[in-house]
Amino acid sequence: MCTTRVLAKSRSGFISQCLQCKSIHVAFGTALLSMNTSEYNDFSNQVFQDSSSLLKEIQDHRKCVQIPHPNSAEFSVVLTQKELSQMVALIQEANLLHSCFSVLEDE
Repeated sequence: MCTTRVLAKSRSGFISQCLQCKSIHVAFGTALLSMNTSEYNDFSNQVFQDSSSLLKEIQDHRKCVQIPHPNSAEFSVVLTQKELSQMVALIQEANLLHSCFSVLEDE
């Protein structure tokens, strides 16, 4: 069983990390993804890439972005443009805190 620390949270979800195994849990809407650090980095890079390349004409309420789990292609998160923006903000906050914890743990 994981003992977690919260890296980021919002009304849409949260990102936490297990203190023992270092796995990262991304909860957003009704989805929960568990990943190792490498998979999480791939996932967050994909979120940022999709966010920067998304056409602005797409309507906010339409599911238009599919982000697959980095190691399990049969599982994906499907988001609206608005949800993608919320996910980007959540990941940015989590990445900042994760970097801080990494620096502190290395000392």
